[in-house]
Amino acid sequence: MDIKFQNQKVKNLTVSKIVIWNSGDITINKTDIVAKDNLRIAASSNVSILDSSIIQSNEDSNNFSIRTVSANELEINFDYIDSSQGCVIQIIHDGSRTTDIELKGKIKGIKKFKNVETLRLVARFGLLLPITKNSNLNRKISGVFLITLCVLLLTLKYFGFLEQEQNTKPSDWPIYIALIPYLLLGIALLFRWVPKSLDAFNEKI
Repeated sequence: MDIKFQNQKVKNLTVSKIVIWNSGDITINKTDIVAKDNLRIAASSNVSILDSSIIQSNEDSNNFSIRTVSANELEINFDYIDSSQGCVIQIIHDGSRTTDIELKGKIKGIKKFKNVETLRLVARFGLLLPITKNSNLNRKISGVFLITLCVLLLTLKYFGFLEQEQNTKPSDWPIYIALIPYLLLGIALLFRWVPKSLDAFNEKI
């Protein structure tokens, strides 16, 4: 089967979203972008960006814009970003994975960009329960479910309901250690990772 985009044949067709927002308390200005390492969206060397657009912005005066630099690179421009302000950018490319697209660049005072892709990985492995059409509610329900499950298993183990015969009883530590990541993930799911005003990032395509 042939895959076409705008009447052109492509090997793959993937829609990726990148959300950019200021999670701190200090205003980020255009002059804070390092000139030799400007803010940009870059695709893998063998991937082409077919189309791009800003699908949501929670403050018009930020003046977000994107400029095509090459077949696999976009430049991102803005005037300023106050706390919790930002935008959602949709990228259509011929890569096979969302990870073929990456946010790059350097902003003064910021060591690295936070990655909220974990939420999509959780959904991919079936840990995000699709109970409602509201992705944020699903995230919170999934967090409560994971925390409850971990606490229940730890309680049953503590009171001996999951014990084996005493002469073959293994160490409890591997069980406790194995549950810690799931417990932390459950707690993390209870917190909002993306501002409510930029929820287009979580909407299904």
